[in-house]
Amino acid sequence: MKKTRRFLILLLLVYIGLWFALSGTGAGRVSLQLAAQKNSAFLARLFVGLGANPGVKGEDGMTPLHFAAYLGADQVIPVLIEKGAAVNARDNEGRTALHLAAYAGHVPAVTALMDRRADPEVRENQGKMTALHLAVVQKHPQAVRALLEKGANPNSREKNGYTPLFIAEHEELADIIVVLEEHGAG
Repeated sequence: MKKTRRFLILLLLVYIGLWFALSGTGAGRVSLQLAAQKNSAFLARLFVGLGANPGVKGEDGMTPLHFAAYLGADQVIPVLIEKGAAVNARDNEGRTALHLAAYAGHVPAVTALMDRRADPEVRENQGKMTALHLAVVQKHPQAVRALLEKGANPNSREKNGYTPLFIAEHEELADIIVVLEEHGAG
């Protein structure tokens, strides 16, 4: 009941003046972030239909797709990409939505992005890490498995030459070591 009431209030706000979030430089970033918070494909379609730009970047370079990936909004991700969000757009730190989904360990979001041609070999700016490196560092074995099953390179190296397997061994992450070795890490 409480969720239904909140949802109805949200819809009421749309009809009585949420237009501010759809105008100006933000061009809907706020409204699409709200759709991601609710993991609502319906709201994402509604806001894009009202003029929200799914590819708009904030000052940090993040798009609504970055936000959806970090939150694990796997129902919103396909809508944003279908409506024009660039799946491999990079924020100011060089991270893609896939980096953020892997970092947060959101397997359905990782899968949704990889199914829509997210490039698992893109490297962020600071450590030159791939999404797979980040999933290992953050100790998310299921995200590691999802990335590998969708084609991530188990032997990619970050700026210091470390592979995901090296990191997993150094951190003594037995479950991740097994997954990496099952997928050809050496």
